Amino acid sequence: MKLFLHIGYNKAGSTSIQTYFSENRAFFKKQGILYPETGIFSNAHYKLSGSLGIGVSPKKQEEKYTKETLLRKLHEEIQKEKPHTVLISSEYFILTKDFQIIKNYFKDFEVKIIVYLRRHDEWIESLYNQAIKTVQKPTWKKGIKNYIEKLKTDQPFPMNYSSFLEKLEQVFDKENIIVRPFEKEQFYQQSLIADSLQTIGYNFQNEIPEEIRKNDSLDTRLAEVVDDIKRSFQPIETQKVLIKQLNSLYFSKLESKKIFTLSQQDRQALIDENLVSYNDVAKKWLNNSSLFKNNEAKKGSVLQKKNNYHYLQIIVQLIDIIERKKNKF
Repeated sequence: MKLFLHIGYNKAGSTSIQTYFSENRAFFKKQGILYPETGIFSNAHYKLSGSLGIGVSPKKQEEKYTKETLLRKLHEEIQKEKPHTVLISSEYFILTKDFQIIKNYFKDFEVKIIVYLRRHDEWIESLYNQAIKTVQKPTWKKGIKNYIEKLKTDQPFPMNYSSFLEKLEQVFDKENIIVRPFEKEQFYQQSLIADSLQTIGYNFQNEIPEEIRKNDSLDTRLAEVVDDIKRSFQPIETQKVLIKQLNSLYFSKLESKKIFTLSQQDRQALIDENLVSYNDVAKKWLNNSSLFKNNEAKKGSVLQKKNNYHYLQIIVQLIDIIERKKNKF
């Protein structure tokens, strides 16, 4: 039996993989593939990574979330289901300072690591989008360039892919690490889900459940307003209502097209400063000359600041909606 440990990167398809396997757990059980219920929180195995002190830790006073209890339950679930393949997924595993902790925890299993790598310009724009959406009190100065500087300074995620994989290799050995480019042109059947299934050795003679695509990302054109709301002195609950109303009022009315936060020149600079790392990874881990088929930043419209009148008009309308709702009660 093989245990595949999908460790990220975050914003490189982790949520899609986790949602798909969680929603189709019963189907894959019949195929001998177990996506364990043990350690699951929000479709991912965050309780498992959290119990090791990586990422968001579960409440320590709850005995059922301790690493010993979760490991015992994982063994019991595997013994009951008797799969030939187990898939565990948490992008928080990538945040560990010591991969030996993870190896020791899963020492009873034959572990294969799966990691998806995304081109830095696309990865960082997606990280920024997520941070604007989820971070209640931003710790960086306003704007994506300040966010990038903080990323480079704080290094919450391994920024250099080649160096990261070297550290991973020191613990798990090269033959136990599977590196996949997060790039549609290189996905098996041009599908992330099909690619992840092929990676764990799925037999494609069997039909697979259809993927239900979900996109809950924040539209780039709304990010500036959302960022200002998060930095305002409004109570948190008021901020949440403002953002919810902003999405419902304006998101559906926006023309569907790709808008970038960074200019093409800035995006190309991010690619260029990581090209050496990309080439090292491609040569060593993929037996290829390039990690990504395309190393040129896409052309597209860059987010333009709204004029002050339009900006204030949006805020006034949103606050008016909140006040009217308050008056109903």
